[in-house]
Amino acid sequence: MPILSERLQTEINLHCYTTLVESVSILQDLPDDTVSEIVSHLKSEIYLPNDILVKAGSEGDCMYFIASGTVAVSTPTGREVCHLQDGAYFGEIALIRKDHKRIANVVAIEMVEVYKLESKIFKKCLAELPDTYKRLEKISQDRYNRTNFLEELHKKHILEKSLARKHEID
Repeated sequence: MPILSERLQTEINLHCYTTLVESVSILQDLPDDTVSEIVSHLKSEIYLPNDILVKAGSEGDCMYFIASGTVAVSTPTGREVCHLQDGAYFGEIALIRKDHKRIANVVAIEMVEVYKLESKIFKKCLAELPDTYKRLEKISQDRYNRTNFLEELHKKHILEKSLARKHEID
């Protein structure tokens, strides 16, 4: 039997996650009841330096909001795309795209606290907010395109280096 009522637990969660909600751009534009629904389902996770949060090619069943810390995002072949810090989010691409596969690796650079949002809650919360979904879809498409572009450049670079070495050996 729960000690706190559901309403009181939601209020406590909102209060605890206020900084996160204020720092994540996509959450700022959502109606209060949607933010409350999202916050009530967030799960806190802590990662240490060099821990892998997301592996490219794996099934994507959640997205993450960074409460504190820094992560490095890289393509499957290891080309670093960017660093994300407090208030950033990632993992939404796998939730929006139909194949649900992760397109990048995400590794903790320092101790990182993230809040995980499961796919089913994400879809439920955004089902009645088509404008927010479209905006997130555009952001995720831009991230997808950038990551794929950098991956192709990195593959080309690796191939050129390999051919140059082979030429030197011959």
